[in-house]
Amino acid sequence: MSWLRRAWTHLDDERLGRAMENRTEMAELFTVSRGVKCTPEGVLSFLAMAMERPQWCPGVLSISGAPPGAASPGDGWQEERDVFGLAETEHVTVVTSSDPAAFVFEVDGTKGTARSGRLRFEWRATPNDDGSHVSVSCLVGEFSRKGVILARFLIGPFARQAEAELAALARAVDCNDIM
Repeated sequence: MSWLRRAWTHLDDERLGRAMENRTEMAELFTVSRGVKCTPEGVLSFLAMAMERPQWCPGVLSISGAPPGAASPGDGWQEERDVFGLAETEHVTVVTSSDPAAFVFEVDGTKGTARSGRLRFEWRATPNDDGSHVSVSCLVGEFSRKGVILARFLIGPFARQAEAELAALARAVDCNDIM
């Protein structure tokens, strides 16, 4: 199957349509995961340290407006990222999750590069024999029809970026001996 066909058929059109119109429903673009040699608590506390992201997260150039220490629901910041060779600013807010093993934040597309919609990144850490199994899911909502079509073509690059961030997270928590 061609990359174009996979990109187009990856998302459920009915659910995606509801996600575009309904502010409470979101459609999943992708999920990537890997093992990390750190406890789930250590992973989640490391992820909550927003000001540290430029030091370990590929593509993050700088952070401004983040709280000192660990970010909690309601906290927000501006993140300058290298997106396809251009420096773009995204507005990020930590959102509440019903899952205590998750760190969830949203990017407000109306204030950043997308100019519409929301991207939600749900990072989850569960225990395994070697530390944690960490996954990150990207969900979309409130996009225009044009934004949805564009998102379908960007699934591959978004997923590869998430895989790179997971690998960098694994190296960073291993180097910091957060067990």
